[in-house]
Amino acid sequence: FLHIFLFLCITLIYCYPIFEGKKINQSDYKQFLGMSKEIVDFRSDTGEEALWTNSMFGGMPAYQISVRHPNNILLKIDRLLQLYLPRPIGIIFLYFIGFYILLLSLRIDTKLSFLGSLAFGLSSYLFIILEAGHNTKAHSIAYMAPSIASMILIFTGNTKNSRIIGFLLAFLFLGLHLRANHLQITYYLLFILLAFWINYLYIFYTNNNIIKFFKKTVLFCVAGVLAILINIGNIWSTYEYSKYSVRG
Repeated sequence: FLHIFLFLCITLIYCYPIFEGKKINQSDYKQFLGMSKEIVDFRSDTGEEALWTNSMFGGMPAYQISVRHPNNILLKIDRLLQLYLPRPIGIIFLYFIGFYILLLSLRIDTKLSFLGSLAFGLSSYLFIILEAGHNTKAHSIAYMAPSIASMILIFTGNTKNSRIIGFLLAFLFLGLHLRANHLQITYYLLFILLAFWINYLYIFYTNNNIIKFFKKTVLFCVAGVLAILINIGNIWSTYEYSKYSVRG
């Protein structure tokens, strides 16, 4: 709790200009405001979600611009984990917390985990993408580390409680990662998870515990499927639209 409090203090001190009313000049975010204006105006006038906009490329689906899914409970959990701080302050706080969870799952000393999380959270690239306005990318990256931690907890846990905690965290953080909606980062995350999975396959195989390995694999996959299902509205519409898009 002390480390979490220190993460919060460091975040607030570093970002204090935002509380003075200043804003980062995010170029991509400015473009987003233009792209989404028609959708936002329609939402404001009717209270409904527009699934199409005429403001981009002479007309296109609005799925990846500004469609909201208000019934996704992870939206409220995400805001809670960010302590209801405005962007990008909440995301910076998530940088620290997410990596801290990962280091603790590796059973690294709490003080070293705290320092490691500071090093990760204050690394240059994570601020470069915020300056550019890549908010969804930063949001997705913030949930990569705890998603990996959930896999570690499932595969290294030797008690029923540790497996249950790993399962719940996998569902939570994979779901939050997908809700952040940057599938390029999800693509990278899958490579990392695959590397960990192959590592655990080798360990369990050499210890003649292959059946136990597959049980843990199923547990993690079920959590992943649930994470997908809770975000299925956005994912399915994106998949459908990808057939008609050159971005694939």
